[in-house]
Amino acid sequence: MITSRTGLRLAAAAMGALGLSLLSCGREVTAPQGGVHLAGRGMFSVEPQFPRLIGSASLTEAVNFQRVRVVLRRPDGSIALDTMIAFPPGADSVALAADVILAAGTGNSGENFRLSLGYVNAAGDTVFKGGPVDVTILPRGSSASPPPPVQIPVVYSGTGASATSVRIAPRSLNVFPGDPFQFTAQALDVGGRAIAGTPIFWASADPSKVAFNSNLGGDGVGVGGRGAVRIFAQLLTGQVDTATVTLVPRVQRLEMVSGDLQVSATGRTLPNPLVVRVVATDGLPISGLTVTFAPAAGSVAPATAVTDAAGLASTRWTLPLTDGSVALVASVAGVTGAAGQVTFGAQSTVPRATRLAFENSPPTTVAGTSLGTLRVSAKDSTGVLVPGTAGTVTVALSGAPEAARLAGTKTAAFIDGVATFGDLSVNLVGSEYTLVATTSALTQGTSAPFAITEGPASYLLFTTQAASGVAGRPLASMTVTAFDAQGNVATLFRGDVALRMNVNPGAGTLGGTVTRVASNGRAVFDDLTVDRVGIGYTLAATATGLANGGTIPFDIASGAARRLQIASGGGQSAPPGTTLDTIMVALSDSLGNAVVGTP
Repeated sequence: MITSRTGLRLAAAAMGALGLSLLSCGREVTAPQGGVHLAGRGMFSVEPQFPRLIGSASLTEAVNFQRVRVVLRRPDGSIALDTMIAFPPGADSVALAADVILAAGTGNSGENFRLSLGYVNAAGDTVFKGGPVDVTILPRGSSASPPPPVQIPVVYSGTGASATSVRIAPRSLNVFPGDPFQFTAQALDVGGRAIAGTPIFWASADPSKVAFNSNLGGDGVGVGGRGAVRIFAQLLTGQVDTATVTLVPRVQRLEMVSGDLQVSATGRTLPNPLVVRVVATDGLPISGLTVTFAPAAGSVAPATAVTDAAGLASTRWTLPLTDGSVALVASVAGVTGAAGQVTFGAQSTVPRATRLAFENSPPTTVAGTSLGTLRVSAKDSTGVLVPGTAGTVTVALSGAPEAARLAGTKTAAFIDGVATFGDLSVNLVGSEYTLVATTSALTQGTSAPFAITEGPASYLLFTTQAASGVAGRPLASMTVTAFDAQGNVATLFRGDVALRMNVNPGAGTLGGTVTRVASNGRAVFDDLTVDRVGIGYTLAATATGLANGGTIPFDIASGAARRLQIASGGGQSAPPGTTLDTIMVALSDSLGNAVVGTP
């Protein structure tokens, strides 16, 4: 806090004898204020303005002047008054009797002078200088109003007047209430060199918390309270530096907040943390202090914790593998005896498994491939693993279609309370599969639902078979379907499917659209023809990278009779009455296939 203080008030009356009062900074003002009205040849009043100081510092505490030189000059520079006034130690004011002769013919408005002040110490050094400033002295009997006091800026001119900065060391201190502290400061010139003997004034921004023993030294005491307080060091030339004193409260006690007397199974972490609070002598919590947690058995994390803004610190306690009562001691440095520590108790009990649970569920998986590593654990009623469980676990599909099969090793033994399955697979596509785990004496566990998706196309099959037909006419529609290796329709297959003759008893030709693009894994052929009669035809379906598929045998019959031709015996000649060779005719359809059974 910086306040303004008037360092000196000078009130004078110029007359046959000049009356002058000089008041020192920090002393009680006992002289008349605003001018002195006496009979005489004239009067004037002056108010010196000393440097602004921090806090309640007094100039004369550090710069003790003993004399004041008063000089009045006329406008032409000639001296009207030059006198030295003794200023005894402890004096509040001094009086000066002196003659100041006004110039002849001075009018009602008075005569102007130049006033200078010099404050001189015991060594004869001028430590403060004021002026020159203009003052007006009114003649006796003047009807003009007395002029207001003339302000004279007063500057320091003693040791260290050339300083350009001040530097405090150290920059910060932590102090307990009631403990002393010490700062030092140096006045520095423009080159950063210290100027010994320079007066330095000290002040606190909050004297109720941090106070200096003297305004002239950096020694002080932490009064009380907590938190950071700024302190100041100032030169008479105006430069200021700041540092920080942080009041750190003393620790009074460690309090238990929560977490005591919990019960849990052996080897487990207690459900609730252990919480303590550090309280200071002022009854408020303290942050930034380290609390140590030391269990007699088991382990803690963390072993040390720093108190937060509410003074709280906490840890989690994992109980030992043995049953029984256990204890933990929390302590804070800085407080001895019982006030600096608290003891927590807990009960460790042997756990008992009651149910099975899947630690992880199968992901969406391609049919016939591994479901990954699945773990089934034995847990107690609170859902905590029981490592000592013995026996085996068996897993099976639940709610699956009859054709669905679970393959792999379906039974595994507990190891530290966990049974692991690593090669399970499901063959059939589905979206709501679950696995059920069972073992004797424990409630079964069910996995979360999972899906099985189709694998890549592996082979082709005729899912709509060929049927017998008539030569040249479209056969019944046939469907070729792509399947994955597990027998699931490969709906993602979009490739070309081509048909060709496989068994061709009539040396026929396959007509129509013999190549189709599969859609959703299927290709439909609805315009196929065979041009020759035959018994036991078969077709084959092919696609790049897939195993071929074949039809069952089918027959091709002739169409309706369309042509009658002489097959043999035509063109014979012989005598009448002679029997000719046998005449044979052939009946065929439009494609030249023989038509049988027609009269």
